[in-house]
Amino acid sequence: MIISRKLKLNTNEKQKLILSDTLNQYKIAIDIPLSYGFQNKISNGIELHKYSYYLLRKQTNLPSQLICSARCKATEVLKSIRSKTKNKFNTRQPKPHMFPTIRFDQHSCTIKDNTIKLTTSQGRIEIPFIKYDFVNKNFKNISTTCELQYKYSTDE
Repeated sequence: MIISRKLKLNTNEKQKLILSDTLNQYKIAIDIPLSYGFQNKISNGIELHKYSYYLLRKQTNLPSQLICSARCKATEVLKSIRSKTKNKFNTRQPKPHMFPTIRFDQHSCTIKDNTIKLTTSQGRIEIPFIKYDFVNKNFKNISTTCELQYKYSTDE
């Protein structure tokens, strides 16, 4: 059974800067294998990993888990292009979104009662989230994966 919930993070200024930095570096981590794969008509995740992993470890401060996550997202886009163009890649080169969604797995995020711990470019940070009635109170024994998405807010 899959349970999906949207949570709004209650970040302070320092956490916002860390998440923004992580988001910018994640965008780079998507763009490099995406560009390489598109230009060379490669959609194989292993080949993209061989090309981009060590390059991204040098160019970014992202931990390996997030680099692999970004490469997987790039691979998914390239496989979709390959499928839709019947192996011709005769379309414009894709670019990552201005604010790509960061995919975390059970190794890079942990959800507790009212906080979430995320792996970022500057280590793990713990962020409280706004508690809503529809969010289950007990997150024990749940294999967590989450996606962090930036939403512009006019509340500030």
